[in-house]
Amino acid sequence: MVREQQLNVTACANREQDLVLYYYGELSDLDRVAVKAHTQSCEGCRRYLGQIGSILPGTVERDDPAQAFWDDYSREMRRKLAEAERRFSAALTRINVEDMARRAEALK
Repeated sequence: MVREQQLNVTACANREQDLVLYYYGELSDLDRVAVKAHTQSCEGCRRYLGQIGSILPGTVERDDPAQAFWDDYSREMRRKLAEAERRFSAALTRINVEDMARRAEALK
């Protein structure tokens, strides 16, 4: 969580967690309305919310997979698609053979 010394302002102690959840859009509708109403009347919480908006994005490390991941992923997807196509083709062949056998039996 954001450390108080990193911020120039302090929020109401019982509202800090709600302000962070509000920032991330993780509050219920009722709690979101309550926090919004509170920040309209509380300058400290309003300023705190503004500052966490500039601090929190810098605390999250991007999780972009390396190119090797995408290469392996692509190779694996192509393999799975080829296998699925092979099974589908085999199933169609079986269906056609079974259908031809039924039709031949019907002609007897």
